[in-house]
Amino acid sequence: MPVTDVTTDTETRTVTITAEFAAPVERVWQLYADPRRLEQVFGPPTYPATFVEHELRPGPRRSTT
Repeated sequence: MPVTDVTTDTETRTVTITAEFAAPVERVWQLYADPRRLEQVFGPPTYPATFVEHELRPGPRRSTT
């Protein structure tokens, strides 16, 4: 996954991931919208991810300042 930045906010319990993809935005959105698909590509193969809770919603970027 071509991640360029990861920002965590422990107060709101959120993670903001910035990445660049060589794919149409619709295809990338489908990947992030389906937690089972996301588990297949999130993290290195030796450390698979499991998403217990998954809330994906469109909206503006949150400012970290």
